[in-house]
Amino acid sequence: MKREEIYKIIDGEREYQEIRWVNEPIHSPTEYLVFIEEYIKIGKTLATFEDDAVMKPKIMDVMRKIISLGVACAESHGLPERSPKNDTFTTGQPGGE
Repeated sequence: MKREEIYKIIDGEREYQEIRWVNEPIHSPTEYLVFIEEYIKIGKTLATFEDDAVMKPKIMDVMRKIISLGVACAESHGLPERSPKNDTFTTGQPGGE
């Protein structure tokens, strides 16, 4: 699947989220992490019931939601560009210190 196709699908999920959340306040980054964690649990649970060939469509549905939640968080709160100074996973320290 091409990146452009993926972005179109994510845009569709974001439109759905915006309609669903129309009367809700902006979620905090922590709330987004909790939402994402819950969807990860759902995906892991699905993966335990059948082999990947059977569960893959359902798991990919969950992945669409997880990715879109990350995009929603970035839209609401901004997102730093990748650099060695702010890459926690490269340095092992928050803020890249």
